[in-house]
Formats: sequence, structure tokens, C-alpha cells
Amino acid sequence: MTFVQWDGSMAVGVARIDEQHKELIDIINELASALGTTRQQDAVAKAVDTLLRYVREHLRYEEALMGESAYPEANRHFQEHISFEAALAAFDLEGAPLDIEAVDKMFFFLTSWLVNHICLSDQKFGQYLKEKGTPR
Repeated sequence: MTFVQWDGSMAVGVARIDEQHKELIDIINELASALGTTRQQDAVAKAVDTLLRYVREHLRYEEALMGESAYPEANRHFQEHISFEAALAAFDLEGAPLDIEAVDKMFFFLTSWLVNHICLSDQKFGQYLKEKGTPR
């Protein structure tokens, strides 16, 4: 099941970030599939765990790159990440048993937030890196 489709409008122009965004979208689609077909605790829990772990890894990568590149809007961008992670934590999905309704709500929140964040904040950061001549 494809819930989110990657397209060129989502590209930030930094290969590693774009690769990570594509991976996030793949994981989101795996969760959509688990929610839409089986709704089995094990499959959904595994997809949620993978997604939350990868989200953290990706955000830490972006934040490190912002620091290394002296991105002037890093503090604002960091705050977006902090607010996002706090909102994810509020869904309380890291325990067992997993509340499938909470996963559904988190799924739609995360998907909407991520697409908007990529298309606005991350693209702005990507443009900064390209102008500075330091895209990775």
C-alpha cells in the first residue's frame, strides 16, 4: 500500500537528506500497509518501532549538518524538531500493548508534519547548503 508517494517536489537537493526522506516515506508506507491489512499488534509494533527509530536518526543527522554548516536558521529548525518529537512522544507508543487507535492518529499526524516539513523547512536548508557549496 502506498500512502505517500515521493516526487521531485519533495527533493531538497542534498543527496543524503533526500535518500533519508525516501527511506522515511518507505517506512511510512510499510506502517500504512500494516495498519490497513493486518492490524496485528506485532506487525504494527515493528513498523512503529522502525519508524520512530529512523525519524530520530534522521533528525539527528540534519541537526549535525546544520551545526557543521553554521546554518543561520538552525535554532528555529531545531525547535521544529523538538516540538515534533514531543508531539510523537505524547502518543505514548513505545510500550506494550500498542494502542492501534493511537497509532492511527500518530500516523496521520506524522505523515502530514513530515511532508510539510520536507517541502518547507528542509528545502530551505537544502537551498542554504547548495548556495554555500556544501551539499552532501
